[in-house]
Amino acid sequence: LFEIFVFATLIWIERRKIRELLEGDVFLIWIMLHGCGRIIMETFRDDFRGPEIFGLSVSTLLSVGLVISALTVLRVRHRKSA
Repeated sequence: LFEIFVFATLIWIERRKIRELLEGDVFLIWIMLHGCGRIIMETFRDDFRGPEIFGLSVSTLLSVGLVISALTVLRVRHRKSA
């Protein structure tokens, strides 16, 4: 269900034709939203997910890394274009 929400949000963003959006921004927004969804999903999972680092599963850490990376790339790209 979360991915349906993400898909609808991305379609809405794409159709608005926001002038500040650069080529590839919708993809970066998808990475951030998908990462957030994975973090939420991993929080509620109750099965064994392997080793934990800092109390977080590897999947959660990867998702946090993706969210931070996508956000950083978006900020740098928009800072350069401004």
